[in-house]
Amino acid sequence: MVFLLVLVIGVTVSAQKMTVSVMDLNITEGLPNKEAIMLTDKLINELVMAGTFKVIERTKRDELLKEQGFQQSGVCDQGVCLVEAGQMLGVQKMFGGTIGKLGKAYAVELRMMDIKTGEIDIAFSQQFAGDISALLGAMKDAAQEFSKWKPGAIVTAIESKIEYGSVKVVSMPSDAKIILDGVEVGKTPAQLDKIEAGAWQIRLIKYGYQQYDTIVTIDKESPSSINVLLSRTPITQTPDLKAEPQNVLLSPLGKGEIRNEKDGSILVEVAAGDFSMGSNNRSPEERPVHKVYLDKYYIGKYEVTVGQFKKFCNVTGRTMIEQPNWNNREDHPVVNVSWCDAKAYCDWAGLRLPTEAEWEKAARGTEGREYPWGNEWNSTMCNSSENGDNYPYTSPVGSFPLGISPYGCHDMAGNVWEWCNDWYNNKYYCSSPCSGPTGPQTGIGSVMRGGAWKLQNYYCRTAYRSFGAHEGRNYLNVGFRPAK
Repeated sequence: MVFLLVLVIGVTVSAQKMTVSVMDLNITEGLPNKEAIMLTDKLINELVMAGTFKVIERTKRDELLKEQGFQQSGVCDQGVCLVEAGQMLGVQKMFGGTIGKLGKAYAVELRMMDIKTGEIDIAFSQQFAGDISALLGAMKDAAQEFSKWKPGAIVTAIESKIEYGSVKVVSMPSDAKIILDGVEVGKTPAQLDKIEAGAWQIRLIKYGYQQYDTIVTIDKESPSSINVLLSRTPITQTPDLKAEPQNVLLSPLGKGEIRNEKDGSILVEVAAGDFSMGSNNRSPEERPVHKVYLDKYYIGKYEVTVGQFKKFCNVTGRTMIEQPNWNNREDHPVVNVSWCDAKAYCDWAGLRLPTEAEWEKAARGTEGREYPWGNEWNSTMCNSSENGDNYPYTSPVGSFPLGISPYGCHDMAGNVWEWCNDWYNNKYYCSSPCSGPTGPQTGIGSVMRGGAWKLQNYYCRTAYRSFGAHEGRNYLNVGFRPAK
């Protein structure tokens, strides 16, 4: 198979990184639309890791465009739309493009546009045959070629040949999910063919067993093989949905814990009292710092899991919300849930979504912590983009016990964004009541807090505020925790 690869030879070096953004890729024929976000995220992550550009994170991109009143009809993969979006974002370059299928071959057509001139700086065109998972390799190739671009570059085109290999994956016990560079491709035992030559991450996941990770080099000349004996590991971080509910437990901090009988959620007590909400030296929407009094309440110790949400759907006859391939484990936080989905779950369980003030107090305590564990950033304390490759997507809830909040809540930084009950208004703190605030009467969306696995530490702060569409929109990096 031969593909066209656009290479760039730089002639000058920029002293400062350019700020860029990536619009969601346009998926055309032969591919499910749900793959667009995953492939876009892959391109974003690869651009970040290449280190050439300063890349705006997706949620921040959407937030900025919404604030600017960006109107988009259909996909945004062509010149006028990319330039308009780039001007509103204040970036220098925009990435966009299409992915589709032509006969038995997949085609990737991506471009980098200059916002000032409206011209295409570099285009990436690749065709290949094989499994859809090879698209992940295409995103990596594209990011590498885009990252070679320099101002004043000379663009040339050459032909190159794609090489494929195979790998056999066996585990004991069998039936473990095989995750190839973040994409589920089958279960053990399996023979994976037509994999592009090179280094790939393989992860094996089986409920009740320790996760196995390795890097395998695919070589067209000699097939690779992996034979793994999985170690059984009791999972104790998440509620056992089959266990008899317990009325009261005691946490190491001496705070009361209760188990909700209907859904198995463990909730921790947050004592009545004042705390300082907001930040004066960060984003404008976090200002001003103001003292807030809250009555005693309870909030989820963990994010609601896939397993818990499945139980809710089974009992109520509701259709289970589709989870991405990389988030099908029952001990991972449920994602792809809208605000309305989260509220429906809480209503069924006899719980509710926390207010924004309740969420922030549970995350930072009365000391006004910058992060749940303290004021200094530590990438080992949560699942963020700075945690290396331990968790390229979500992690099982409770996987970072050293990063708990003062009240014993897990994953309040990173992993997934969490819905709050409030409407979002970026100026609400200027008029927020000092006792039991429940948010404005209306807003441009619903509050989300806590950051997510693909975000940097700035977005994982306890005071950082974001929002998402109130209805009819699901996000692959958003979940929730309940309150009572």
